[in-house]
Amino acid sequence: MTQPVIPIRNIYFMLTYAWNHLQDAKLVNLDAVPGNSLLNILGHVLNKSVLYLSRRGFELGYCHHTEIISGIKGRVNFAQSLHGFHLMKGKTVSTFDELTPNTLANKIIKTTLTTLVKQNNLDQRIREEARSIRARMLDINEIVLSPRYFDQVQTLSNNRYYKFIISICKLINENTIINQKDGSYRFYDFERDERKMSLLYQDFLYRFCKNELQNVKTKRSYLEWNAYSESDPSLSFLPRMETDITLCHNNKCLIVDAKYYKSIFANRKSTHKFHSANLYQLMSYLMTYNPKYDVKTSGLLLYPQVGTAVKHRYNINGFDIGLYTIDLDQEWEDIHQDLLTLLRECLE
Repeated sequence: MTQPVIPIRNIYFMLTYAWNHLQDAKLVNLDAVPGNSLLNILGHVLNKSVLYLSRRGFELGYCHHTEIISGIKGRVNFAQSLHGFHLMKGKTVSTFDELTPNTLANKIIKTTLTTLVKQNNLDQRIREEARSIRARMLDINEIVLSPRYFDQVQTLSNNRYYKFIISICKLINENTIINQKDGSYRFYDFERDERKMSLLYQDFLYRFCKNELQNVKTKRSYLEWNAYSESDPSLSFLPRMETDITLCHNNKCLIVDAKYYKSIFANRKSTHKFHSANLYQLMSYLMTYNPKYDVKTSGLLLYPQVGTAVKHRYNINGFDIGLYTIDLDQEWEDIHQDLLTLLRECLE
């Protein structure tokens, strides 16, 4: 079975939607990117974005700095000053805040440029540009990156464009594989990973609905089980039910389940049938969903198109259910328009 065909550039746009940074991504021209490689796109965007920051000026932050100085500055460590006989020379060991570009965000960016330069399958022009940009970041240190740093910088940096760049850095580092034998670096082509692409597809659709559907409330609904148990009164062992997307408009709610598969059909005795588990899951959501107001609830299973387009509607147990595909192998503007038309049609 073939994978859903999605051009690399469209995967990049899906990523920027999922990060909620589509407008920032459009500031970079992708026409100059060589080849059909997500790593080249990410490297090109990172280079151009960091160049933009350097021209505008890297963000500055206060960092604690301790050194032996003449006189007094900040907080004096008298014990160390006395122990080193510095006071006799008119000096102190002082700790003070210094305004510097050596912030966590800038450290992550510089370290990621180093990771980019070491990639085996990176275009040479992008590599040389990354090396040149990194060389200009003289007052910024590199660090050993770990996931916790990316969590920290998201709360510390209020600059929207910085957050976009940090998202690119995180993706590059998360998908870089280091060969322990020779120390070489290779970017993992996660677009071939069905699990990772499934998560991206869900996040992209959610953010698309959130940003593009005007006057429609977009959320993820947490559904409660209609159940009780004497042995597990809190129902803590039951799996959590959460919709991928719940769209509410006027007196109608649409529960959207985003499914990313190599094929939307399962073969049963040489006949094609929709995956039963997907339909059962959506039916469970519809039968459990309990809106506060009297609204009509319907469902949509939305798959990326593989081969022939699919557009079927059914009425199952009183619920209107659509099973549709969206063609992601077309120009982004066409994907945008097709999705809007499809979702609005289901909300009518």
